[in-house]
Amino acid sequence: MRNYPTRCPASKISARRGWFALLGLLAFLSGCATGTVNYDFERSVDFSRFQTFSVDDRAVRAESQALALSEIVDRRFVHAIREELTAKGLREVSENPDLRVNFAVVTRTRTEITEDALGLRYNRFGDRRNRRSLYGPLWYQGIEINQYEEGTFIIDLVDREAGQLVWRGTSTRRVGWSAPDDAAVRTLVARILGKYPPS
Repeated sequence: MRNYPTRCPASKISARRGWFALLGLLAFLSGCATGTVNYDFERSVDFSRFQTFSVDDRAVRAESQALALSEIVDRRFVHAIREELTAKGLREVSENPDLRVNFAVVTRTRTEITEDALGLRYNRFGDRRNRRSLYGPLWYQGIEINQYEEGTFIIDLVDREAGQLVWRGTSTRRVGWSAPDDAAVRTLVARILGKYPPS
């Protein structure tokens, strides 16, 4: 019995990366209902004593932001955070707030590897010595490697007097291409700050 060669075709590699720092686009926010929300806080802190807040200026926040937001999107987040914290009974002040509020976006590249089902087909092989064609089985399996950006939106609450981070909420999801509108931003901020104050 003749043994026929087997081979695996070259992997198909498709890389989809967005230059979001240049574009200021955060599509993962526009689909925020599907994002994963997490939070952490300082257990020894009495959060009931925090009555006032202030959102850090854009210039201050830029120092800790890995992804630059456009001014329009940045203002949407500031307004949404103000509305949400005010609805929780906190009061915004311009000087000496109990809480300083900062927010940022970070991204990282993720890799997905997908294997197609193992298949079998018959290919034609030449036999020069006997001047004839032979057919034999060929096993094949395709592999697709897909790279994408995962974005995490972070809201930090800092005890101004103590100078320490006391609460952090995050939402993580896959990044796309469209900038978030007002409704998407409000929904995202509400989901994250819905965990504040911690119970």
